[in-house]
Amino acid sequence: MDVPPGALALLLPLLLAVLSLSPAPTLGGCPSACRCSFAMLQCLEPNGISSIPPLVPQESENVTEIYIENQAGLE
Repeated sequence: MDVPPGALALLLPLLLAVLSLSPAPTLGGCPSACRCSFAMLQCLEPNGISSIPPLVPQESENVTEIYIENQAGLE
């Protein structure tokens, strides 16, 4: 099976894009009511959290987006 020369050059960026969208199972600070990935913390389930969860430095240095909605008891 011959692989075109440009196909391998496109494979790495595509793989990195897919991996950045998938949840990161190692985020220990991610509450069950939230979704977390390498660069995002998303808490949209109504009243799912009462405070913003702390992330360890290795996790928080890459977080660039935080979405929190429907949290009436958030302090």
